[in-house]
Amino acid sequence: MKSAPSLDVAEIAERLRNLLAVVPIASGVNTRDGDVGFRGEVDAAFDLNVSGKAWTLLAEINSSGQPRHVRDAALRLRRALETDHARTYGIIVAPFLSAQSQEILRSEGLGWMDLAGNSRISFGGMHIEIEKTQRDPFTTKRAQQSLFAPKSARVLRAMMTNPGPWKVTELSARAGVSLGQVSNVRRLLLDKEWAEVDPAGGLRLRQPGAVLDAWRDAVRPPEVAMRAYTTLHGSELDSQMRELFGRAQLAGAQVLLAGHSVARRLAPFARISGEFFYADANGIELIKHHLRTSPADRGENITVFQVPDDGLWAEALNRPQGMHSAGLVQTYLDLWSTGERGREAAEHFRRELLDPSLVTAT
Repeated sequence: MKSAPSLDVAEIAERLRNLLAVVPIASGVNTRDGDVGFRGEVDAAFDLNVSGKAWTLLAEINSSGQPRHVRDAALRLRRALETDHARTYGIIVAPFLSAQSQEILRSEGLGWMDLAGNSRISFGGMHIEIEKTQRDPFTTKRAQQSLFAPKSARVLRAMMTNPGPWKVTELSARAGVSLGQVSNVRRLLLDKEWAEVDPAGGLRLRQPGAVLDAWRDAVRPPEVAMRAYTTLHGSELDSQMRELFGRAQLAGAQVLLAGHSVARRLAPFARISGEFFYADANGIELIKHHLRTSPADRGENITVFQVPDDGLWAEALNRPQGMHSAGLVQTYLDLWSTGERGREAAEHFRRELLDPSLVTAT
């Protein structure tokens, strides 16, 4: 990913001139030198003419376009606009402004210009609105994935299944991650306004659905540890499955139903043949033994995935007949990542089971 261009006032002025050059009624974008006035509330002011009338464009320049930072900047800008100065208009400038951040500004009657090419300026009979991209071209791959990395995911799953409010120390203990890890997740959620701080000081999710949408878009398909084939079917397969889970519990091995095997039992939709598991090394050996598998390069009906993080074992859910499965969130993500039919099954699974269970701050 390329780095963001400069947020220097001179560079912003030049971008404004280029943006307004196609508007016949606008002319003369000049930077106000020295103290821009307006009680020191704004970062820059630009004088220009629109339809022969003098206007002043006030700009708040943010290094971050995250919703929380945009809301704070909008508040400062609104205060500046409430002074006695006539014909003033305010914009926020940032490297990138998401649809959520843009909606905050639209509701405040403010404009915007980001360095990714998105802009909206509407005053004095002039209206410009350009939507160039909904994806942040300056976000690094690491930054995109940090909120949904395996250890961060432990924190998110805990918050989605328990209303809290959560203290940092409580989340750290529940998720089995460091205080620093929880603090990082907390900051990212607050920046995106997907969470809020409870009056008592704890953290609650405000928009679990938005978190889940972003998570599924960032997730990768689980890596396959074993593809195999079994001739077992019907009642014989069911019997051996029960024995498999019973033996795993006695032997201290880890085996969980995964993906379509969970969805088929809880919210059937598209029937995908075969059984899917998460398992550790001992669990794989038990699967081979009890299900009498043979290796398969294709045509498999037994698929075992590698566990992305040991936190998955702690989030296992009990199922009938002594079986255990991956949690609802992990199952949804796994279904979504397996192609078009998997996404249809994932959305059905979400409507039936996941959405009603998601915790929203009140």
